[in-house]
Amino acid sequence: MVEPISTATAVAIGAGTTKAIEKSTASLVDRISIKFAKDKYDALRLVLDKGLPSYLEANYAKCETLKTLLNRNDPIALEDCFVAPDFETGGESSSSDEFLEQMNKSGGKVVITGLAGSGKSVFLKYSFRSVIEKGYSYYPIFFELRSLNRASKNKGMLLAEIFESIHECCESFTRAQFNYGLKSGAFYFLLDGFDELNQEIREQVSDEITALARNHNKCALLVTSRPSDEFVAWEGFTEAKLLPFDLEKAVEYISKLRFDEDKKQDFLADLEGGEFEKNKDFLSNPLLSAMMLLTYDSFGEIPEKRHIFYAKCFDVLAREHDASKGRYKRELFSNLAMEQIERAFMFFCAVSYVERIFSFNDEQMERFVNEAIDACGVEANTMEVIRDFRESISIMERVGLFYEFAHRSFQEYFYAKFVVADRRLTLEQKIGWLTDSFRSEDTVDMIADMDRTYFEDEFLLPNVMKLDQKLASIDPESNPSGVLSKFFSRMHISSRRRDDGGDIERDIFYTHTDGGANFFLRQAHWKYYGEYSEQLEEVGSAREMEKDKVVALLDSKFGGEIKVHHTNNAKLIEVEANILARRVKRAISCLRAHLEAKQAKRKQGLGGLIRQKYS
Repeated sequence: MVEPISTATAVAIGAGTTKAIEKSTASLVDRISIKFAKDKYDALRLVLDKGLPSYLEANYAKCETLKTLLNRNDPIALEDCFVAPDFETGGESSSSDEFLEQMNKSGGKVVITGLAGSGKSVFLKYSFRSVIEKGYSYYPIFFELRSLNRASKNKGMLLAEIFESIHECCESFTRAQFNYGLKSGAFYFLLDGFDELNQEIREQVSDEITALARNHNKCALLVTSRPSDEFVAWEGFTEAKLLPFDLEKAVEYISKLRFDEDKKQDFLADLEGGEFEKNKDFLSNPLLSAMMLLTYDSFGEIPEKRHIFYAKCFDVLAREHDASKGRYKRELFSNLAMEQIERAFMFFCAVSYVERIFSFNDEQMERFVNEAIDACGVEANTMEVIRDFRESISIMERVGLFYEFAHRSFQEYFYAKFVVADRRLTLEQKIGWLTDSFRSEDTVDMIADMDRTYFEDEFLLPNVMKLDQKLASIDPESNPSGVLSKFFSRMHISSRRRDDGGDIERDIFYTHTDGGANFFLRQAHWKYYGEYSEQLEEVGSAREMEKDKVVALLDSKFGGEIKVHHTNNAKLIEVEANILARRVKRAISCLRAHLEAKQAKRKQGLGGLIRQKYS
């Protein structure tokens, strides 16, 4: 029989791959052979010469390079553009290597959360390579969850599709081997992009991920996603927040990018001269900082608003395809004007975003582009428009059998642009679904910034008025559930490490309900809070009991949680939930009054101008 290590070494290709896989397989085989030595199913051992060498090879190569916004047509080595982020878990920060070492020791179950462009997917590629290169005692399995959007919706689809992704690399690898690896805890699952799942399968996949963690708890499991409240309900999982770059990491990242050195140094000088602190929201994000370098090169300034930033970035991409032609303006493949291509891309993004499709097979791509061409009322060849999207403005790329955005945030920006430009649909129709289900507040924030009056008058104020009217007759002191049930499903104890890194402390936590009411509460409590903070503070929020006593009471008398329901009002009052109910009701009322005052002032001001000009 061929030795597994020899087989793995033979199949390893590419610079550095042989050494990395050889080192890893030595550790893996030692561990696996010990695990399987006493097992009666010795024939099903997960030895590397039965499929996994091919899988490791293929995915190592896939994780060895990546394309960036600045290198869309020329993949670069991961180490040439990767800066390891830091993480925060339970109030305690750690480096990437410390985080991965802890994962390896504990076989943990972790959800990594971060905003768009923060580097979640790139970190998982780094993690895959680290598991191999550092000889961790697991087989790393890298899987993009969005591929489930195209799979048959059957029970057990998650594990079935993960197995198929391995089986595609080597047909000799069997489901029996895969199941044995699950049972033995031999796998290190790296599941990328939970937030990219279609809504109709999201709950099922959530259940299957938690079942995987529960039923095969010897396997390590990392999941990435944008932030969401639903992870609170993932029993046994810890949330690790991917921290934004500080100035040092931002400078390191920009320094690594392939770009004109003189222009890059000018940009870095501005960052270190104070621009980083002024624009930390952008510059602490790897994707946005690279995009900002592009726009800075062309416009010599850093935009303050996100939608202006994306608009300028698109303008750079649109003009870039002519840069090497001097004064000659090359025609687009479709023979459309750039404005028409931009409009077609806007419709393309609008429909695909609503349908929650983020990557496209050939049939989907042609269908969406055809619809976009029809919506624009122009005549163009579908394939040539697709070619313009890919080659002329490089905002999409072909990855294997699918088309993908240069980054998904462009799809969000162009949906926001469509929402503001369109007046055939109501604003409720266009963004109500965002606030109900997806908590896509980056997109909603861009819409609000693009046209604040439209957003407030046509969407925010009408909905806040309805909510305020529902709460008006409810007494939060005697009926706290009447207020809180609009926003929360239960009150319970949450444990976390102190922000100063001290002991674990317990606090009161409220689980959010589904629906748009929470969006309006966040607007009232955070987005607009500064406009009426004094009025809101008048209602008071101080507990009569100390927090520790409330936690102890909730734990000892009510088992650590209370369902927010009218039958539990006495319990909720006893643990002082009425204080939060009072504050929530007042916050919604304050937001309504503020928006009504702004609307009246706008109308009065316009009326005065009309009378002045025409009297």
